[in-house]
Formats: sequence, C-alpha cells, structure tokens
Amino acid sequence: MDTPGFKAREVSPAGSADPFAHGFWRGKVMLAPLAGVSDYPMREMARRFGADLTYTEMISSEALIRRHAQTQEMLPEVSEREQVFVQLFGARPEAMAGAARIVEDHGALGIDINLGCPVPKVVKGGSGAALLRQPERIRPLLSAMREATRLPLTVKLRSGWQGADFKMIEAVSRMAADEGCQAVTLHPRSRDQQFSGRADWSLIGRLVEVSPLPVIGNGDVRDGPSAAALFEQTGCEAIMVGRGAMGRPWIFSEISAFLYNQEALPPPRVEERIEWAIRHLRLAVDKYGPDRGVRTMRKHLAWYTKGFAGAREWRSRLVRADNLPVLERLLREIPVAVRRES
Repeated sequence: MDTPGFKAREVSPAGSADPFAHGFWRGKVMLAPLAGVSDYPMREMARRFGADLTYTEMISSEALIRRHAQTQEMLPEVSEREQVFVQLFGARPEAMAGAARIVEDHGALGIDINLGCPVPKVVKGGSGAALLRQPERIRPLLSAMREATRLPLTVKLRSGWQGADFKMIEAVSRMAADEGCQAVTLHPRSRDQQFSGRADWSLIGRLVEVSPLPVIGNGDVRDGPSAAALFEQTGCEAIMVGRGAMGRPWIFSEISAFLYNQEALPPPRVEERIEWAIRHLRLAVDKYGPDRGVRTMRKHLAWYTKGFAGAREWRSRLVRADNLPVLERLLREIPVAVRRES
C-alpha cells in the first residue's frame, strides 16, 4: 500500500527530456548538506542506512580553486562518487565556474549551489543567504557554472532574508530552470530564523505548483511519519533530511520502512546505537587519522548518546578521551551503565 501523497518515481532512460535522466535521480530521501557535519564518515553512515543520495558539507569555491588542501579533502571519496553531490558556495561567477570544473574532474555526481547559508562569515562575503537580498546576482553564477560543467546542477535556498518572500522563491526557481539546473531545494525558514521555529511546509507546496523544476523539500523531518507528511502536504519530488540525521543515521531506514511498507520500526536499542557510533568513529579515524578523527567525532558522539541516562556525564568523559582505544572502551561501558540505571 502506498503512503498517501508518496509515489515511487520511474526513472526515464538516458537521452530523454527528464531532468533527472542523466544519473542524478537515485531515489526519494537524501542526506542534506550540513556544514561541519556531512563529511565522508557521516555520508557513509547515511548511505549504509539507505540514504538514496548524499551531499557534502558546503565547500568554498574560492578555497577550492586555490587548491586549499583541507578543502580538497572535503571532496567525495572514490567509493562514493556516484552517490554524492558537492555543495558549493561563493559570490564570484569565475570562482564558481572554476570550482565546478574541479568538481567535475574529480568525478562527483553533481553540484548543488548554496543560496541559503545564514552563517555571518558566509553572508559577509556575499555568498549563501546574502544572495537572496540581491537575486539578480544569482543568474551570472548559474550561467557561468552551466557553461563550465555538464554535471547536473541544483540550487538550495531559504524562504527569504527577513521573513518569507515567495516572489523571490519563485523567481529563483524559474531562473534556475532558465540556466539549465535540474532541481531546486527549499528550506522554508528565512535567514533571520536560522533554525528556530517551524519550517513552513506550505511554501514548499506553493513552489511545487509553480516551479518549472522538480522541488526537493527540506526542514523538520524527524522520522518516518514526518517524512510521509512532507510528501503528502507538499507534493514535492524528494526530501532532504538534515538535523534529524545527526547522531541518528538509522533515520533513513525508518523513513524507507514507513514510506514503502507503512512500517514504524522500533527505536534502536542502546547497544545498537553504541555499535553504530563506534562504526562511525572508526570511519572518522580511517579518514582523518587517530588524533583528528577522535576530535572530529566529539560532536557526533554527543548526538549519538543524547537521551541516555547520565548522558551529560558520559558526554563529559567522551570529550576528554584523546585516543581511539579509550574512546571505544568508554562507549562500550555505556549500555551496561544504562541497563543498570533503567
């Protein structure tokens, strides 16, 4: 039985007019680009739990064209290239075009253009959400990128700078279509909202009605029922899961089970959550080395252990751990302690 409002999408053959026909469309549920979060270990965990597509954390076009070592490290791994979009941000068409060429040469599946980051450092440089104040600056970026690469291009935007501005949302969507983009993602919070309040899904539904491009919905997806509700209420083509996946990569399994089988999976046991946290930790150490890998995982481990009995004390101990063996030992102590206190 189909979930109301959710329909499996047939992929058209290569060469058709379908904008998703050139290797982009991989399914309905995606890991959103998350600054400082959706690195390779996080993407790999999401993929293992069934994410159809993943996005890198946002990458500076300026740093990429300057071949900044740590920025280049953010590009997809060889093993995942056919499943990952690289998200770029920038204010100069030349830099965005140059970065697009680098991404294509690297072998990513496609490129997403960030038009919504609210972080002051990004906004001050004229990138991210700053472009929503001057949407006329967006077209030259898209045009330069389309000329530079044959990869699929998508755009991700917020609902406005201060409050919702649907005229701007519609205009950017049409502009993106004119410049050869393949999809538009809307996070229906304005820049000044940051991540507060509720995402206004009605804006996604309105965009679906007028956009010449397929619309991807983003915002407040926390589980299978909320994912189904986003599809049902908006008619969007696909959804992105952002903060709901932090420390909970199994959310993709939960969503798939609910969408396709109307099955509500039981919450994972403490032992399972810890085992998955350790797998994530090992991926990070393999990627970054023992010292940096452990440091990188501290925020993730805080999310994995959220809600456990004595979680604050465990987080304090985990943060102080400075090597992989100690960290693994502490993590394996958690299920025993939680059972004892329950």
